[in-house]
Amino acid sequence: MTSDTLLTSSATVRSSITATFKQKQEHLKNMLQSAKSRIHITTDTWHSPSSTELQAINAHFVDEHGQLRKALLNLAELEDGHSGRAVAKHVLQALAFYGVKGKTSWNPVDNRLRCLGRIINLAVQAFLFARNEEAVAEAERQPQRCKTDIDLEIAAGSIKEDGRGWSTILPLQKLHTLTSRLDRSDKLKLQFGKLAKGRTIHADNETRWNSWYFTIDSALKLQFEIAVQRSDQAL
Repeated sequence: MTSDTLLTSSATVRSSITATFKQKQEHLKNMLQSAKSRIHITTDTWHSPSSTELQAINAHFVDEHGQLRKALLNLAELEDGHSGRAVAKHVLQALAFYGVKGKTSWNPVDNRLRCLGRIINLAVQAFLFARNEEAVAEAERQPQRCKTDIDLEIAAGSIKEDGRGWSTILPLQKLHTLTSRLDRSDKLKLQFGKLAKGRTIHADNETRWNSWYFTIDSALKLQFEIAVQRSDQAL
């Protein structure tokens, strides 16, 4: 790479990124305004681990060439919470900025979009974490039908009077404790990263229905590294 193409100033890098962003933004604005179809809007709110609430505003449309398109219009920080009024304010601002207020066909009152991922997450949480009596009862019925006692053991470990769910299942408890300690300690995280050659254990969370699957799957692939780490650090 020659010296005339290598950016060495932080101010130059910042201005270059800003200029590129504005250029792409103008291109998207032109695409939206020349779209053959109406602009369909979807929104999604995400609460980050750092307690920041973010609102994604997405557009779905058919462009002037007849191609189905989708684009992120804005990723706004919701300083006033995710009430309907707070979300609507950012949606309207995005529509006004891109000049497509009159081309939308989304109505927050008439068209209530259901988040399938959230629905699945609630079902899995109720079943795996034993937070729902019917889910636990079904977990107990299944092994009787399948002639196996594995699921029965898990269900029995979950159906406690204190209702702690996964925390009463020893393997899940150990995995949760391990990932939490690795996350809290930079030293342990660095040591494990070197031992696992950059791989890591997926941390469980309550917002994604398949997070425990990825946690268990990643832990199984790193069984040897986990055993070494635990013997060295007594995790």
